[in-house]
Amino acid sequence: MFNFDFYFANARALAEPIAVQPQVQREEPFRRLIPSAETLLEEGNLNKWEVMINFTPNEFLELYSIVKETLSERTHDDSKVTPMTKFFLVLVFFKHGMFAKKLAIDFGISFSYCHSLLWDTISKIQDDLFKNCVKWTGILDLNAAQNRFRDDPMLIGSVDATVQPINTSKKGDVNNKFYSGKHKNHVIKVQVIVNHLGQAIHVSQSVPGSIHDFSLLKSSGLIDFLMWESNKVVPLLNYYPRVYADRGYNGFKNLYNGAVVMIKKPRNRELNNEELALNTSITNKRIIVENWFGRLKQLWGIMRLPYKYNHLTHNRVFRICASLTNYHIRHHPLRDNDHNFFFREITSDDEFDE
Repeated sequence: MFNFDFYFANARALAEPIAVQPQVQREEPFRRLIPSAETLLEEGNLNKWEVMINFTPNEFLELYSIVKETLSERTHDDSKVTPMTKFFLVLVFFKHGMFAKKLAIDFGISFSYCHSLLWDTISKIQDDLFKNCVKWTGILDLNAAQNRFRDDPMLIGSVDATVQPINTSKKGDVNNKFYSGKHKNHVIKVQVIVNHLGQAIHVSQSVPGSIHDFSLLKSSGLIDFLMWESNKVVPLLNYYPRVYADRGYNGFKNLYNGAVVMIKKPRNRELNNEELALNTSITNKRIIVENWFGRLKQLWGIMRLPYKYNHLTHNRVFRICASLTNYHIRHHPLRDNDHNFFFREITSDDEFDE
């Protein structure tokens, strides 16, 4: 009998290596897979679905409809795992941040097949999900949908970068690339801009942690999107769409007129009341991107725990998790506890060292 109690456990415990080794046995057809996505749908246990993959059956089916055609293209009728179950397994893998070996044991398939299935499916679905769920939403789009931010109608979003610890390499030069002096750790970094609706609208490539936030901004392609947006908006509204950023983006204003960056404390004096008030205002408006990171890490253990896979795979995994997080937020809007979770994670792990 499949034991679901494991999936109720703390996500950190799920990342521990599994001592039990899978027995070598002949692989069986998908109808013997325990459980399959089709079987779980027939059961209709909502609690079980949310524990396993963060989504209800209806939400899962809507997401699956995005990738169904791609996953079904090269799947044979006698495949050991159905396309729907492949997608389900990836979501389980992402949520719990677990080893493929543990997943293989629980679902009754060999480790080698499970490993190949997961990474092959991840490669296939990343573009479909990203194109569908992470979309650039400009001021005119928000205006047409009557979704502009009342307190700041020209706000297009808030930008920030998040980091994730990684396993170190035996090669010293590789370790040096990923070492962040700010975070005192080997990390991988991604930049995201989030609008006031809680949707990520632009995601950078994953880069080594030694790259500064401002350098990542310049290489991410975000400036090109903002200039393209400005060329449409400024002639009509006579204002630049605004983007809020923290102190790590000092110099952003020189690249884009609509950038609003928190003021750094000068060496020879304290910030005055006007500067402090401006920083407080920016903080209140850019907190949405921290809330988004909080939801991302709360939902997906593979994003919260140290990344233990090949660094080159991080970009596709992050793109999928960003897509799934956007979809989740559309159905379950951001709340204060998303920010609290993010703050608790970064302080407990010493992610930030101001």
